[in-house]
Amino acid sequence: MVLSRLEELQSELFILETGEVSSPPAPPTEAMVVVDPFCTGACLAAHCHALGYKVIAVYSTQLEELASLASLIPQGQVVGFHSIVSMENDIHEVVKKVQACGFSIKACMTGAETGVELADELSSKLSLLLTNGTGQSEARRNKSIMGETMREAGLRSAIQLVATGSRSRPSWMSGNPTLSK
Repeated sequence: MVLSRLEELQSELFILETGEVSSPPAPPTEAMVVVDPFCTGACLAAHCHALGYKVIAVYSTQLEELASLASLIPQGQVVGFHSIVSMENDIHEVVKKVQACGFSIKACMTGAETGVELADELSSKLSLLLTNGTGQSEARRNKSIMGETMREAGLRSAIQLVATGSRSRPSWMSGNPTLSK
């Protein structure tokens, strides 16, 4: 059932402009890479496409493993991808496939949280001018580490506690508003 929804999405929401990744475009144009173009990432990809960029979708894993994200694509959102690449095992293969599209890659952006680490690594490997690099990838996905990274940089951050269970809650939390994840 989920796989059929993904196939439906591939055919209805994501329009593949050309079938061959290795076909060089003529004339050369600019492209944006969106890793895991789900949720707001689908909107981001559609906006890039509307601006005239070719859009290369990169999935951080096999599409079947991202099935739960399919429902997060805004209804009625149509995105035109020039190419679709999946991360299978090797970042170098993904880099080769993206480069084989023949476009000048202007940016590699994260479409959904699941794509943060791959987008960081891919933007570094593609030697893009603008990249987050991989040094703080974990802080972009782990809210606890994110808060501590902010605090270390001199920014205000919410008081937090990483707990392994409800018994490790300190007394100051009783009666105060708390958020548990």
